Amino acid sequence: MVLAALQVREKQNLRRQLEDARARYGKGVEGLNIVKNHREKLLRGYGCDSWGVFEESIERFHKLQIDLEMAETTLAALLDKDDTPSTLLERRKRASRGRRDLQEQLDEFAHTPELSPIEFQKLVSAIERLGNESKGCQEQILKLEALSETGGATLEDLHCLEEQP
Repeated sequence: MVLAALQVREKQNLRRQLEDARARYGKGVEGLNIVKNHREKLLRGYGCDSWGVFEESIERFHKLQIDLEMAETTLAALLDKDDTPSTLLERRKRASRGRRDLQEQLDEFAHTPELSPIEFQKLVSAIERLGNESKGCQEQILKLEALSETGGATLEDLHCLEEQP
């Protein structure tokens, strides 16, 4: 993104330099050739063979910028205010561990005669709640991964976005 912004700035500088060169060297054939050679030298510095290729790269940059803005908007809509993909993954792991621990406790209590029906129901409710939370987090993670695959952005791009202020 920074590279493309520099390219836009350099495109403007290149146009100014061309105008300066035209003013310095006149409008004759010789002056035109000097300006043309100068322009080609500058374009080769950006890895472009012609002005058209340079303009195409700027156009691609603008399209990528729009895709990135759309991905940021979608990402913000998918995440809660304080969530990021990494915190969401950590929350899912915590819920999954808690669910597994409660399931183990439930299995232990099921074999002991001291467990009251109310305690048993509380454990079942807690397990179901944690299971639902884990599934919800997993669904959000899958949506984010699908977004990264279809939105033109990679998961690394999304992680970079979440780190930006």
